[in-house]
Amino acid sequence: MKISIIIPVYNVEKYITNCLSNILNQTYKKIEIIVVDDGSTDESAILCDKFEKEYQNIKVVHQENKGLSGARNTGLKYVTGEYFFFLDADDWIDKDYVKQCVSFLNKDKPDILVTSFKKEYKDKTVGVNLNVKPKKKINIKNGRSFFLRRLIGEYGKELKHPGKIEDYNPVWGKFYKTKVFRQQKFPDNRKYRSEDLLFNIDAFYKAKSYEYLNTVYYHYNKQNEGSIVSSHAPVLFKQFNKLYGWIDRFITEKDLPELYKKSLNNRIILNLITISINECMLTLDKFKDNKEKFINILNDDLYKKAFSKFSYTELPLSYKIFFKLCEYKRVYLLRIIVRTAMSRRGKIKR
Repeated sequence: MKISIIIPVYNVEKYITNCLSNILNQTYKKIEIIVVDDGSTDESAILCDKFEKEYQNIKVVHQENKGLSGARNTGLKYVTGEYFFFLDADDWIDKDYVKQCVSFLNKDKPDILVTSFKKEYKDKTVGVNLNVKPKKKINIKNGRSFFLRRLIGEYGKELKHPGKIEDYNPVWGKFYKTKVFRQQKFPDNRKYRSEDLLFNIDAFYKAKSYEYLNTVYYHYNKQNEGSIVSSHAPVLFKQFNKLYGWIDRFITEKDLPELYKKSLNNRIILNLITISINECMLTLDKFKDNKEKFINILNDDLYKKAFSKFSYTELPLSYKIFFKLCEYKRVYLLRIIVRTAMSRRGKIKR
């Protein structure tokens, strides 16, 4: 079985050599590596070309900058393997990662294979295991599955762990059957927030089966995160609005149960963590200048409606306090809590 690996590359000269070496050192060798240089302005393109000249199973595609989604969509055009997966250039995988995954793919041939992952911080490693029964093929009927519903949002006791809202989203750490998903496209990541989430919602609706493997790991590099202050996103709220609109239409068009709408409502509230970090990590002067905008965001009808349907029951106390401050627009207290939590990498995370 041939496996295709798609690697989007943009100004990652610091990581790309280790990334490609990691894949070439895999114990499973029937791999094709598709590198999409998305208009890099550093030495990334040159380094990729050197690998392509030395190794026959590496193909490098150069294009003008189209963003992460555009790079991944380009990579999909060149897939020839039976399955494909995505690898970010600053991440890495276990040495036997592909070998172990292929053994499961050969056995059950699921449409999607999901693996565990580890978040690699500078001073610690945090393992992430998903609430899915491992090593058992799960058949999907009428497009409905636990994984699809959980992608849309947390519900019930899942709200005991609000910080895990995004753990199901990434397209990396998942193998997709080429004949089922090759024609699927990523939305423009400059228009929507969470293009991975939208891709996976569509994929898990189309899938007839999936499997979860928790014995190998994708390593998600959290060490190179830029300054939260410098990465302030002025259009974040608008992007989230478009995301929620897309998901809401999807639920309606696919005639999914009411539970999916309730899960989306919970996602709208839980994503206030990211909204608050985006606003509260500004310097005090900029925060004061932006204060009214932040209040207006929290005062939007979107959140008024979402809070009216939201249950605080399962939330840990720290999150109950946090979301109550959001509901009542106490922005200065929010700033204190968020900045304290982020300085300690506490419970409130992206």
